[in-house]
Amino acid sequence: MHKSSSITFFFKYIFPFLMMGATYFNIYVFWNSDNPENVDLAKGMIFIAAWITFFLVQMLRNLKNTEATEEGILVKSFHKKQLIPYSTVRWITRFHLSNPFGVTLKYYDTKEGTEKTLSYLPQQQSQKGLKDDVMMAYIKEKAAAHNPDFSSYEQPSPGKNLLLITLLGLPFMLLFLYFSGFLQGF
Repeated sequence: MHKSSSITFFFKYIFPFLMMGATYFNIYVFWNSDNPENVDLAKGMIFIAAWITFFLVQMLRNLKNTEATEEGILVKSFHKKQLIPYSTVRWITRFHLSNPFGVTLKYYDTKEGTEKTLSYLPQQQSQKGLKDDVMMAYIKEKAAAHNPDFSSYEQPSPGKNLLLITLLGLPFMLLFLYFSGFLQGF
């Protein structure tokens, strides 16, 4: 039996509030500064804060406390437990360039008749550089054994994820640079 990281609760429910609280506090302090350059910086920081908020919401909405058992993937939340059979797993991948890195898997929800995704954070000691963590390797092995089409499903590219985040963040970064005065000479 393999479990997701014990920091999942902190990372999903506490970290976003600390991160956004610090960001918005800095915006407030700079905005109320007597220095006009700081006010310009605060205007630019609003766009970065919007991007961070969007990114955190997207990243954390599917983050779950999970456990890989012999029967399937057990997803735990405050009020219920759900067992996802390995035969319904479509693909599993991870985003290498973040820490803690998240593992995302897509599965077919037989009750609702739709495909869903969930993410988990692997335990820190099971992370091995760019290789699969222990739980991810176990899920891949079980899914391949229970679902003959598992390896033929299109796996999302970690490089594509990085490119997507970069492209989505570019407009926010340009607006930040513009409003904070860094692009005034161009």
